[in-house]
Amino acid sequence: MSVSISKILQVLDNPEALQNWRERVGHAEAERISKRSSTIGTAMHKFLEHWIGDDKDCVDLTEEGILGRKMAQQVYDHAIKHKLEDCWHMESKLKFGDHYHGRLDLAGIYYHQPVVIDFKQSNKPKKEEWIEDYYLQLGAYSLAHNVVYNSRITQGIILLCTVDNLFQDFRIQGAKLEEYQNRFLEKVEQFYNQKNMN
Repeated sequence: MSVSISKILQVLDNPEALQNWRERVGHAEAERISKRSSTIGTAMHKFLEHWIGDDKDCVDLTEEGILGRKMAQQVYDHAIKHKLEDCWHMESKLKFGDHYHGRLDLAGIYYHQPVVIDFKQSNKPKKEEWIEDYYLQLGAYSLAHNVVYNSRITQGIILLCTVDNLFQDFRIQGAKLEEYQNRFLEKVEQFYNQKNMN
């Protein structure tokens, strides 16, 4: 039975950092922040999926929905509208043998290259050194996509928007993408070794 990409990364990450944050802000406040962020992220994804699929009539008038729509608009205007040449599929389930599975936001042709794209929302801007897990996810998605669809993904892209509507994109391609594919496979091996020891 395969395990999700996020589960592999969560178990191998430093769980104490999350616990320390929860204790610092208080468990109720941490839960509120997490739930709100998740709702905004879901709304942002929903708008992007509808717009990429040529359904411009998507509506969500909740506070989180309005924020999610504004964030989606930033991502769409900066990175999708004139750059995504072909969308092969969105929200596709991917599986890499019995080792891991995940749900990819988008795969297609972006600036003449086959890519996997992951949409992210954040409460504040990111620096590249903070997004190691995002790159590992792109490595995992690209490997699985190549297996499931017999594709040759050459690039992985993170399209991120903050709640203050700052757009950022982060890319890995070529040798760097291969490096993160291999690093994720090492994480998978580490995860199952750790699981077998318990």
